[in-house]
Amino acid sequence: MLILSAYFIAINWLFFMRLVTLKDSVENEERAFHSVLNDNERVSRYSFMYRYISAKNREGEPISSNLLQAVKYTLTREASKGLIFLGIVASTAPFIGLFGTVVSILDTFSTLSEAELGAISVIAKGVSEALVATAVGIFVATFAYSYYQILKRKAYELIELISMQSELILFGNGSHSNVTTEKNRR
Repeated sequence: MLILSAYFIAINWLFFMRLVTLKDSVENEERAFHSVLNDNERVSRYSFMYRYISAKNREGEPISSNLLQAVKYTLTREASKGLIFLGIVASTAPFIGLFGTVVSILDTFSTLSEAELGAISVIAKGVSEALVATAVGIFVATFAYSYYQILKRKAYELIELISMQSELILFGNGSHSNVTTEKNRR
């Protein structure tokens, strides 16, 4: 029960910290995406893409697809932090609860051997206490799995925004200017 309590505290802390971070990142990248979409030069300074792109522009290097892929990879790693832990908790918590149940039932049988034969109250009390461990394990696993799915969805939204920005930036910096030049020649 102590391990499950520690798991529950850890997953709640992780979930709320990551959710706040991911929500802020999604909002910033949405603003940046709409800015890029509208050909606005001003992109939020809190945008992940903006920071990398402005650093490269200061160095005088052109924005390449390799740079944008590196940014996307970095962001994917950042956005998915904590998901592995939540997945592990979601899959192991029921087993920890089941282990607690088995230990408690074993304790009940050892108590039963010391008590009078036919003491159903001893068995009932021991089994009911044992099942609490299973219930707590399932309870913790349910929260961990739900948190995992919510954070996974937010990370996916953020990664897709970065991908769309990358495509717009590449199109705007490369092919788009060539198309405009050919139209002007005609």
